[in-house]
Amino acid sequence: MSGWLIALIVICLAIIVWSLFSTTSLLKEKASTNKELDADIPDEVKKRPYIFNPILVAYIVFFVALVAITIFFVFR
Repeated sequence: MSGWLIALIVICLAIIVWSLFSTTSLLKEKASTNKELDADIPDEVKKRPYIFNPILVAYIVFFVALVAITIFFVFR
């Protein structure tokens, strides 16, 4: 395997682990603190709503990696 492929695999695995941790921690917090379905949005999420959305972050990283790989193979 080339160095670029290993680096991309490591980055993708780090994003997957971060997304899993973020999702499970939010679910645990929700289950332990409040039984309401519609609660107030935390201040951290109000300040940075896109950074705390792991699905959106995964899509952005995927498309950036896709463009980077495409440019790499086109200008190789």
